Amino acid sequence: MLNGDTIYWLSWLATIVFFGAMIYIAWAAIFKDRPKGKRRCPKCWFDMCGTPGMTCGECGFTAHFEKQLNKRRRKLGVAVLAILSCVVVAGVINERLMVRGWMGIVPTKALILSLPFTMDMQGKSFLELNKRMQASELSDGEWKMLMKRCAKGDFQREVFSAEWDNTYSRVILSWRQTLEAGSEAEKPLWDIAPKVDVTTRDSWPTDVSPRLEIQINDWWPTNTTIRIRAQPRIEGEPSTTFYKSNTRFRTPAYQLSIRALPEGVTNVVVDLIVQRKRPEIPEDDSATTNLIALNEWEPVGTYSFTVPVRTQGKLSDTLKPAESASLDNAMRQALSGSVTKWSKGRSPVRVRIDAQRTRSALPEGAAIGAIVELLYDGQVARRLDLWWTTGSNRFNWEVVYEDEPLLRTATNQNNKWKMRVRGDAELALRVGDAKTYWDGEFTIPMRLQNAQQPNAPPRPYWHDDPDDPVVAVEKADDDTIEDVADG
Repeated sequence: MLNGDTIYWLSWLATIVFFGAMIYIAWAAIFKDRPKGKRRCPKCWFDMCGTPGMTCGECGFTAHFEKQLNKRRRKLGVAVLAILSCVVVAGVINERLMVRGWMGIVPTKALILSLPFTMDMQGKSFLELNKRMQASELSDGEWKMLMKRCAKGDFQREVFSAEWDNTYSRVILSWRQTLEAGSEAEKPLWDIAPKVDVTTRDSWPTDVSPRLEIQINDWWPTNTTIRIRAQPRIEGEPSTTFYKSNTRFRTPAYQLSIRALPEGVTNVVVDLIVQRKRPEIPEDDSATTNLIALNEWEPVGTYSFTVPVRTQGKLSDTLKPAESASLDNAMRQALSGSVTKWSKGRSPVRVRIDAQRTRSALPEGAAIGAIVELLYDGQVARRLDLWWTTGSNRFNWEVVYEDEPLLRTATNQNNKWKMRVRGDAELALRVGDAKTYWDGEFTIPMRLQNAQQPNAPPRPYWHDDPDDPVVAVEKADDDTIEDVADG
């Protein structure tokens, strides 16, 4: 099998040879066949060197002048055909240039090599490369070359810099799921360290359990599983083990809850142990199996973060309810009861949210913190926590609880399924510096629609891994409602 560059250069070599041959044929047909001092019949081109007089002994043609017997022989039909062939091929090349521009004739490897100087997501060079990626025109070697460039960055875009994040990082996140599992193109991605950070709001009320936001971004191949052990350095505070899946899109931060802190605390130290488990290609790599066998856990790194946090006041002094009929109506529109259901996957349903509906209804400096529960005959089947702020189109979310067997029975044919939405001050605290929050509540019928694809998108985080003895021990030690809610 020839790779893309080989085919590209062979095509151009064949084109050059073709043009050269046609030009030579046209030149030879017009100029090459000269008399070189010999007398020839201008009609049949018989050699008349040994023939006296002006009459051809072969065809009987009689010349009127001696000069007629010394003419250059021209094959105009052959010349015209050769020239027309060149015109046709040139037209095809010109059409390609018209459609794809001059970048369309640049080799793929040349486009990749030029990225440090031309990397602009809207530039002609990258747009042409992106077209070829979408058309599956890159060879395995070209994919590896591209991923290696993205993984290393360049002199203008160091790894993890804002410039790298807006260019090379986006390429990896957009295309890593298309790379063949275990291929050479995936290898450069394993060398990219994860980007880990822990943050929280500036201050927390003393009667609220603070939340530490653990953000882990990775660029490893799809289906890599990540395990994180978080241990706050607070006396008596247990460790938390959770898992993260990597998808095409970046996941929200994991919300680590710690006990309420006494007033006067200025910072919290948290230690993280990060491990990963690589996907393994199954022996039966047929279209009928979706199973992926996983390798052993391998260490990635140990991280320690000192998170500045102040504890002061009470929750009631920090946030006040923002009572507004228009805000209540906007929340009903933002959460209309629409739910999508998949037939397979760890998390079989998703709630449709349109945070933009609240943009004009939220008072200045207000925040939304909402508990969204899917109920079956009053029983909670799923709890989703949401929070967002004034003027935002985006929202943060956390799946707190799911009863998967019950959710799989969800249907529009049963009017027992409802959606309950409640405002929550502690969730609104996660937004930032808000002074007021939505404090309403409503219950509406759940409207279900089935997804076109069978497999649900993966949950960004989960706790329960039956193959992990550490989690099994932790759950056996403290199998409480709070543990279930965290899952």
